[in-house]
Amino acid sequence: MSILKQLNLKPSAKRQGKAKPAGKSVETIEFEAEEITVPVSKGLPGDTGEQQIKDILQGLRDDVQDYWAIYARGLESFQTSMSFSSSDEAEPKYLQATLKAVGKKALDLALDEAGKKLGGPWGTIIGAAKDVVEAWVNESERVAAAQGQVKIRDYIIAIRNGIGAQQKAVTAVIEAGKQPLIEEYRRLAQGDLSKGKASPDGVLVGQAAGLVNALRQAALAFRAKMPTESSFQQQFSRSFADTPGRSDYVSHGGVPTGKIYFGLRVYVDPTGDAAHPKWKLEGKDNAWKLVTKAPNPDRVADSLLMSLEGKKPWMVELEKMVKLNLEVEESFSNSYQEGWIVFTKSPDQYEVRSNYGPKWFELAWKQPAIRAAALDTAKLVGGSDY
Repeated sequence: MSILKQLNLKPSAKRQGKAKPAGKSVETIEFEAEEITVPVSKGLPGDTGEQQIKDILQGLRDDVQDYWAIYARGLESFQTSMSFSSSDEAEPKYLQATLKAVGKKALDLALDEAGKKLGGPWGTIIGAAKDVVEAWVNESERVAAAQGQVKIRDYIIAIRNGIGAQQKAVTAVIEAGKQPLIEEYRRLAQGDLSKGKASPDGVLVGQAAGLVNALRQAALAFRAKMPTESSFQQQFSRSFADTPGRSDYVSHGGVPTGKIYFGLRVYVDPTGDAAHPKWKLEGKDNAWKLVTKAPNPDRVADSLLMSLEGKKPWMVELEKMVKLNLEVEESFSNSYQEGWIVFTKSPDQYEVRSNYGPKWFELAWKQPAIRAAALDTAKLVGGSDY
């Protein structure tokens, strides 16, 4: 809002100096109209600036509670789809990285997004909230170091039972940061013409209003960055599936695990027209295959597919390995080449891995029908090898 509008003043485009005595010329001095922009915040009628801060922080506390509730539902969906038996075991540190670290990362991202809007006391709140979750993760690491194999189902239940404590701890941090924010508001208000006093319809004008605006934007940024239940389920499933190593020795045909595979058999005839060779899809896999060392790979694949909510398996953010077996028509004896199209997010950003040259593999992947044979496949299965 213009300071002139705030004071109900109209700018004058010209101001004249005093007239000099008769017989002397009159000098006219012109001034350009100048507008000064100051922050304006609009709350509810009757709201003071401090009440607006309290309302924003209450909304943020509600969003934090929603965050942990969504995390719990995502964890429950993962557990249900995996159907862990009472005998399924895993290293606790690995489970912690799969489940708790996902929650920490997602909350950190939301807090960081909120932190872009405001520093000062708000920055202290963000730092303290991060410390709470960091302590949660570190404590589980400490306990894991003293344990051997643990029952996966029991581990998940323990996490779900402890979510309420994390929820209370983070909301307590926000409550503790309320008074420092109000004190900062009062400090800024001392330099404003309105001294931080809102109009009857809840309008604030001045630097103190800027603090309220920034806080409101920060709270909205946190809310916009919160994951969905299906997003959490996908992250749990993806992390659980992303096992390092190989399915077997290289000499035995083992492949890297924690990746999704698909196979295509393709024929190309460049003999008639080398610039426009003829392509033919000879065969393809019926489904993408998740290869993982995680327990129950078929259930992990089912959980991933469920969390995609109708999207295709190649959209999971695990590395995709499309195996191409190429038969190239030649004058005397056809050549047979094997290679991989490798990508993680976009099929347009890929790498060719082969002992042969990349030419035919790149050209094959650019053929719409061949490419679609892989990308349009909606089925995903799991296994320990490919």
